[in-house]
Amino acid sequence: MNSHSHSAGRVSAAAIILVLLGGCGGSSHGSRMAPAGARRPRPQTFGHGAVGSEASRTVEVTMSDDLRFQPAQVNVKRGEIVTFHLVNRGKLVHEFTLGGPDSQELHEDQMAEMDMGGSAGGSMDMGSIGNMRSGHSGGMPGMRMDRSHKKYLSALRKRIAKLDGTASASDSVHIPPGESRDLVWAFSGEGAPDFGCHIPGHWHSGMKGSISFS
Repeated sequence: MNSHSHSAGRVSAAAIILVLLGGCGGSSHGSRMAPAGARRPRPQTFGHGAVGSEASRTVEVTMSDDLRFQPAQVNVKRGEIVTFHLVNRGKLVHEFTLGGPDSQELHEDQMAEMDMGGSAGGSMDMGSIGNMRSGHSGGMPGMRMDRSHKKYLSALRKRIAKLDGTASASDSVHIPPGESRDLVWAFSGEGAPDFGCHIPGHWHSGMKGSISFS
């Protein structure tokens, strides 16, 4: 995980998603992948976070409630520093996570753990975040986890711990409905990262994109 600090916009966006997810338990989740207690630097296999003043250009990426990014494929130059201007045109919260495959899997599992911990095994569908904002969550907070859910959650936490040991530097930002955020990335690594949204249900529904070196 890179060492750059977050802007106030990212912090507030992360706070919004935590509130919307109902104060879910599980691992700490902010705009970065690693747990709060992690101290070792992440390998910069796919690059690292940067600041806006270092960027040479801006790429706008929009997201919508059909769970797609536009564009879904971005070309960059190796070594280039790019500001991604992220625009949410939908009515649901969306997310833009930039990182390699292990980082994407780690973040997906972390969000799943939050979902499991907060809804006691009740899976969150693609519209549930919006419903929760209106006070109409379909979950049953008082329901106790059954044995299968506990077993799944235990396996999930083991997978998170394993991925946490292999995931490289990454960055993530939540974008509330109708708003925009910026994420700056230096493509200094040997490989090109992917990007995706890990709001529960979105990643597996195809809300992801790729980056290639030109």
